[in-house]
Amino acid sequence: MTLLTYQGIVYPAQCDAMGHMNVQFYVAAFDQSLWHLMAAAGYSASWIGEHRQGWADRRYEIDFRRELPVGSLFEIR
Repeated sequence: MTLLTYQGIVYPAQCDAMGHMNVQFYVAAFDQSLWHLMAAAGYSASWIGEHRQGWADRRYEIDFRRELPVGSLFEIR
Protein backbone atom coordinates (compact mmCIF):
# COMPACT_ATOMS: atom_id res chain seq x y z
CA MET A 1 0.00 0.00 0.00
CA THR A 2 1.31 3.44 -0.87
CA LEU A 3 0.72 6.47 1.31
CA LEU A 4 -0.81 9.52 -0.37
CA THR A 5 1.09 12.50 1.05
CA TYR A 6 0.14 15.31 -1.32
CA GLN A 7 -2.44 16.29 -3.92
CA GLY A 8 -2.10 19.41 -6.00
CA ILE A 9 -2.92 21.27 -9.17
CA VAL A 10 -0.55 23.21 -11.39
CA TYR A 11 -1.49 26.89 -11.49
CA PRO A 12 -0.44 29.26 -14.30
CA ALA A 13 1.80 31.24 -11.92
CA GLN A 14 3.75 28.03 -11.19
CA CYS A 15 4.71 27.48 -14.82
CA ASP A 16 7.84 28.36 -16.75
CA ALA A 17 7.97 29.99 -20.20
CA MET A 18 7.23 26.60 -21.81
CA GLY A 19 4.02 26.16 -19.80
CA HIS A 20 5.32 23.42 -17.47
CA MET A 21 5.51 23.51 -13.69
CA ASN A 22 8.78 25.14 -12.62
CA VAL A 23 11.31 23.18 -10.53
CA GLN A 24 10.85 25.41 -7.46
CA PHE A 25 7.21 24.30 -7.21
CA TYR A 26 8.10 20.61 -7.47
CA VAL A 27 10.41 21.08 -4.49
CA ALA A 28 7.70 22.98 -2.57
CA ALA A 29 5.21 20.15 -3.18
CA PHE A 30 7.70 17.57 -1.89
CA ASP A 31 8.40 19.75 1.14
CA GLN A 32 4.69 19.81 1.99
CA SER A 33 4.48 16.08 1.28
CA LEU A 34 7.22 15.44 3.83
CA TRP A 35 5.09 16.90 6.65
CA HIS A 36 2.31 14.42 5.87
CA LEU A 37 4.84 11.59 5.77
CA MET A 38 6.27 12.63 9.15
CA ALA A 39 2.76 12.88 10.66
CA ALA A 40 1.99 9.37 9.40
CA ALA A 41 5.19 8.23 11.15
CA GLY A 42 3.96 9.77 14.43
CA TYR A 43 5.80 13.08 14.47
CA SER A 44 3.99 16.37 15.13
CA ALA A 45 4.76 19.99 15.96
CA SER A 46 4.28 19.18 19.64
CA TRP A 47 6.70 16.23 19.38
CA ILE A 48 9.31 18.51 17.82
CA GLY A 49 8.86 21.03 20.67
CA GLU A 50 8.93 18.42 23.42
CA HIS A 51 12.01 16.63 22.12
CA ARG A 52 13.73 19.74 20.73
CA GLN A 53 14.57 17.74 17.62
CA GLY A 54 13.65 17.96 13.99
CA TRP A 55 15.00 17.23 10.55
CA ALA A 56 16.46 19.12 7.64
CA ASP A 57 16.45 18.66 3.88
CA ARG A 58 19.97 17.70 2.92
CA ARG A 59 19.65 16.69 -0.69
CA TYR A 60 17.10 16.57 -3.48
CA GLU A 61 17.38 14.15 -6.37
CA ILE A 62 14.61 14.54 -8.92
CA ASP A 63 14.01 12.48 -12.03
CA PHE A 64 11.60 14.35 -14.27
CA ARG A 65 9.60 11.69 -16.09
CA ARG A 66 7.06 13.94 -17.81
CA GLU A 67 6.04 17.57 -17.74
CA LEU A 68 3.13 18.84 -15.67
CA PRO A 69 1.35 21.49 -17.74
CA VAL A 70 -0.96 24.09 -16.26
CA GLY A 71 -4.18 22.60 -14.92
CA SER A 72 -2.66 19.17 -14.21
CA LEU A 73 -3.82 17.37 -11.09
CA PHE A 74 -1.00 15.43 -9.44
CA GLU A 75 -0.29 13.30 -6.40
CA ILE A 76 2.79 12.41 -4.39
CA ARG A 77 2.89 8.94 -2.89
